[in-house]
Amino acid sequence: SQALWARRMGAEYCQFLTGGSTMGIHTALTLCCPPGSRVLVDRSCHRSTFHALALLDLDPIFLPRPWLAAEGVAGLLSPLDVKKMLDQDPTIKTVCITSPTYCGLLSDIPAIAGVVHAHGGKLVVDGAHGAHLKFLGMDAYRGADAVVVSAHKTLPAMTGGALLHIADERYLADAKGRMALFGSTSPSYPILLSCEEAASYAACGQAKRDYRWATEAVFRIGDRLRAM
Repeated sequence: SQALWARRMGAEYCQFLTGGSTMGIHTALTLCCPPGSRVLVDRSCHRSTFHALALLDLDPIFLPRPWLAAEGVAGLLSPLDVKKMLDQDPTIKTVCITSPTYCGLLSDIPAIAGVVHAHGGKLVVDGAHGAHLKFLGMDAYRGADAVVVSAHKTLPAMTGGALLHIADERYLADAKGRMALFGSTSPSYPILLSCEEAASYAACGQAKRDYRWATEAVFRIGDRLRAM
C-alpha cells in the first residue's frame, strides 16, 4: 500500500503515519537537519514545526509571508524571497514551508525547490491540507525532498492517519527509525488499515470524480455567497 501511494504521488517512498502530520514533520526535519543547524522556516508553519525546532535543537531563521490586507490572510511565499534569504546565509541547508496554507493558498513548490537545490539544500513541505491535490490534476509538490500530508483531513482515513513522502532514496533506511523517535511502539493498526483503504480508493477512478465534484460544489457555493 505504501508503494502504491508512492507511485500515485510521484515519490520514491511513502511511510504511513499514525500520529498525524505532526509525526511526519518531526521525522522529516530529523532526516534533513543535523542537530544545531539553521533552518529557514515559514513564519506561518504549524506549531508542530516549532515543537520540532525545540526538540531537535534547530536554529530557526524566519521567512515572512506578505500580508493580503483585502483578504485578511497571509499570502504566497515567493521563490525570489527564498533565494534572497539563502543568499544572505549560505549555512542554511534546510527550508521548511507550508503549502497549502489553512486558507488554501498554494506556493510554487517546484520553483522554490529549484532555488533550494541550487543552494545545496533540502525542502520540507507541510502539505497537511493538500493530500487530495493530486486527484485534481495538480503536481503541487514536485521537487520537494520530503512532503507530509494528512490523510485524515482530505482523504477517507481515520483521525491520525497521515503520509510522509520522501523523494531521495538515501533517506529510506533512516525513515522508520527516525519516525519511531516520535511515536508509540504500538501504533494503531485500525489507523494504518484506514490509510491502506484510502490507498485503494485513490487507485480507482472514483477518487478523481469525487474530488472534482467537491471542487465544483465549492465554487458554486462561493458564487452564491458572493451574489448575496
